[in-house]
Amino acid sequence: METGNRPSSVKPASRLHRMPGFCLRVMIPTVPPVEQPPLPEADLELTRLRHRLSNEIFARLLLELPAHRRTLDAACKTGDYRRLRDSVHQLLGATAYCDAPELDAGLRELHRVLQTGGRDTIDRHCIRAIKLIDNTLHDSGYRAGD
Repeated sequence: METGNRPSSVKPASRLHRMPGFCLRVMIPTVPPVEQPPLPEADLELTRLRHRLSNEIFARLLLELPAHRRTLDAACKTGDYRRLRDSVHQLLGATAYCDAPELDAGLRELHRVLQTGGRDTIDRHCIRAIKLIDNTLHDSGYRAGD
């Protein structure tokens, strides 16, 4: 006796009777609940926290920039591109989280050139990155010995 071809005990009329309910459950998509927008106060607080964090990271970056500048300069002059690449990588990690778009763009370009460029191109971009560091320090009011 075959069980796979056994007739169902449910009558065809009964199946037709249940079909509309089945179609309504399966065919009509459920609407996800409408998410409420965050409260304006929460948005303002989040913005304040992001701004404060960015400022703290930027202040920390300013403290470390003179040492990174010296490292970039020495590595560029000696042709130590591994050291140069490591220093640029560290600086990019910091600039990604603070508001220093020109410095970030210059460092990203130097990082790209370190992977593909020749010595002259790397030197040119390194000098530009050092100038951007100097400009950032100058614009922030940083003075040597601070």
